[in-house]
Amino acid sequence: ICFQSSSESNHSSIMDPSKEEENIIKDNLLVFAGNNQKNRYIVCSLQNFIINENGRIPIKYLLCDTGCNIILLPISSIEQLGEILDLFPTSKYMVTLRGSGTASGATVNLSIKEKLENPISFKIGDDLPCSHTFGLEIINFSLCDEDFDFLAKKVQDGTLKLDKRALELLNSRKSQPTRRKHGLVGQHIFGTYPCLQWNQSWMVFKDAKSLERFLSVTSAIAGTKAAFFNKFSETLNMEDDHGSMEERDEELWISHPSASMQFNIPEWELTD
Repeated sequence: ICFQSSSESNHSSIMDPSKEEENIIKDNLLVFAGNNQKNRYIVCSLQNFIINENGRIPIKYLLCDTGCNIILLPISSIEQLGEILDLFPTSKYMVTLRGSGTASGATVNLSIKEKLENPISFKIGDDLPCSHTFGLEIINFSLCDEDFDFLAKKVQDGTLKLDKRALELLNSRKSQPTRRKHGLVGQHIFGTYPCLQWNQSWMVFKDAKSLERFLSVTSAIAGTKAAFFNKFSETLNMEDDHGSMEERDEELWISHPSASMQFNIPEWELTD
């Protein structure tokens, strides 16, 4: 369903949301992202964490692409790679290497999958009113050349055990030449939730009723995007080799598994 705003004058209070608007955001949204100069949607928070019972791994920048069917996360340093391996021991998690096709060619990622009673969680936007923790079955970390050397040493000294296929991929040295700076998420996490793209923002909602309630008060959320991009200018040109390169318009798109849903949206006009 596509809707287009009939006037921008209805959003005069975007930098000064009312208490009602704040409550609607808190009670109905799970994720909020704004698009940058590259037309990529970045979660407007630097407080994102992969979590399990042993601790957590921070993911500073998080890019959302609904056309992407994997979750791919950065490793900021060798030290953090060591922390990841400590956080997800092979005795409790399935740790291996997997190939991944990208626009720049095939690469190899570190893949971690949950086992029974050892869940993986992803908390997105910890400092936002609409923070939410998602349960994950599998996560992937992008590897650079330095990471391959570190993993090879772990295998050699016996502190990391990999299956035959993973060892073959380790020897292939198909890594990214530089460290990835941001995470990439999409259908792997958000595929079962209603999503809304509107006014250069992108949102994930708890359910269909939450989306309907939000549409009754639309002004509050835009200020969050403006504050984030003004403060963290390094996100303005953030790009990714994964996902679609199709041009996006500035119309309102609503996607939900139920195509028969009907919304009462005053002051909006249906476009072809």
